[in-house]
Amino acid sequence: MAMLQNIMPFQNNQPIALNAKLLLKIVGVLAFLLPVLMLLGTVLVPGVCMRQSISGFYFTPVTGDLFVGSLCFIGVFLFTYRGWNGDKTDNKLASFAGACSIGIALIPTLGIECTQEIARMRGFIPTGAGADPSPFMLFGKVGEWFTSQHVHLTLAGIFFVIIGYMCLFRFTKTSPDPTHTMTPEKVKRNRLYRICGIIIWLCVVGVATSGKIHWPIGDYQTFKFEFVALWAFGLAWMVKGEMLNFMVDRD
Repeated sequence: MAMLQNIMPFQNNQPIALNAKLLLKIVGVLAFLLPVLMLLGTVLVPGVCMRQSISGFYFTPVTGDLFVGSLCFIGVFLFTYRGWNGDKTDNKLASFAGACSIGIALIPTLGIECTQEIARMRGFIPTGAGADPSPFMLFGKVGEWFTSQHVHLTLAGIFFVIIGYMCLFRFTKTSPDPTHTMTPEKVKRNRLYRICGIIIWLCVVGVATSGKIHWPIGDYQTFKFEFVALWAFGLAWMVKGEMLNFMVDRD
């Protein structure tokens, strides 16, 4: 019971309160591990080939389950995030990002990239299955512009833009008291948050332009940009959760 209370402490005026720092660590670690798990799946899971994007693993056995499960888990936990000093703007941004994360998980992008694979459909969104690589329709064919791929990409773009914004402008906030002086650790954290936010936004630009510009990073460009963006996202949230001791304020 004591261990449970350390994770989810009971308050007199609240039924259950999540441990905020643990929440941030979990979200950060999951974001950090997600692209790594997808890569490991191409080596360890029979029949799973490398995909052009992390989202492409939606249709694969094992790695698809990890992809959907991780993003849904991140999404649900983002709904519980509470900003500094109860800042409602932070709460709304995190909740919107959480909704996007769940949407990314349940609304698929393009179809099968490897003909030897068997499509595994997940979630509750009706889509076609099979080896046809054409975009799957979200609610049947309602014009070529309304496909699950377009919805998926839009949600992914919004998600990363919000996360980058939070790193740049929300995590870096300090006390409004003009006499307040930032600790050396807070200065380091703010520098890291800004670097992570800029990296995330640059990766969004990279993904958006990868079809028109061949960036000098080799094949699987979208996957690589997403990999870096998720690592920047994960690192920022792990630091926010005080996972790296050298960036934690000294008592």
